[in-house]
Amino acid sequence: MQSPSGENGNIPEMPENGTFPDGMTIPESGEMPEMPQGGGKRMPGGNMGFGSSSSGADLDYIDDEISSYSDIFDNDETDADEEAKMRVISALKGLAEENDLENYLNTEEIIRYFVAHNFVLNYDSYTGNMLHNYYLYENDGKLSMLPWDYNLAFGGFSGNGGESGGSEATSLVNTGIDTPLSGVTEEARPMWNWIVSNEKYLETYHSIFDSLISGYFESGKFESEIDSLYEMLYPYVEKDPSAFYFADEFTAAYKTMKEFCLLRAESIRLQLNGNLSTKSDEQDLSNQVDASGINIRSMGSQGGGREDSAGSFGNMPQMNIPSMPNQENNSQSATPTEPDK
Repeated sequence: MQSPSGENGNIPEMPENGTFPDGMTIPESGEMPEMPQGGGKRMPGGNMGFGSSSSGADLDYIDDEISSYSDIFDNDETDADEEAKMRVISALKGLAEENDLENYLNTEEIIRYFVAHNFVLNYDSYTGNMLHNYYLYENDGKLSMLPWDYNLAFGGFSGNGGESGGSEATSLVNTGIDTPLSGVTEEARPMWNWIVSNEKYLETYHSIFDSLISGYFESGKFESEIDSLYEMLYPYVEKDPSAFYFADEFTAAYKTMKEFCLLRAESIRLQLNGNLSTKSDEQDLSNQVDASGINIRSMGSQGGGREDSAGSFGNMPQMNIPSMPNQENNSQSATPTEPDK
């Protein structure tokens, strides 16, 4: 594919005042818009910091004391009152007891969250050992999970895959959809464990995965969408002096991500059809999809960013991010950090 250059071969002007094609805008202040609340309470599970398994970020029930869940409530985005916080604790208790889960969890939404999440393999998250980068959303006593911060997805966390990919890239692409955790046990991640440990919910999980693979990847929609996004974004990346990566690196990342996703979809189809185990450690290596030609790092990595001629990395764009609650007096709570977007 040739590098796109806008209509009539002209590179478009960089957006001004935050205005992008098709009316998409970013507020001039740089502040992110609020999510529709719908009566619910949005509480980050350490979305900008690192959670602690002893303070609620693992979503395991501890007791009925609000103070025991500092990783959740000290990072509350909506100033939830005591009644709302007790609803969250009650839901976590229901999750721990695994009785009538539909009364405490939006089960289908959570399953859909994990289908998408486990496809892209983001270990800088709840499925890794960091316990952050997700939102916990409570509405009418039921919990859901919302995604946050996926710049280290596709195996980018901790430099997975190495410079040349090889066997590590193949291992990533073939990660079993029923064993998505890294460095932790299923019991240590109760919001995932209720799915994989229950035959009914696991069947629903597989069914939704099947719909994703057939409806988005095997249908050609994914290829059409990623090509369209590349064509739209490339001219801006090419002109942007503060872009994180050079235009040729952006092109390499696009090609690699496209190949990675198609191979990942191929592997998951084999898993769903029973030709490859859904558990990584039970797979016959001879049946795995070969991804040895993929360089995972070309899609980006920790500490990534383009290096200019002076040997320093480009400046990150400034954005006004609302400050997190003061946590100086809570040694176990999540520590806010600047987002690594």
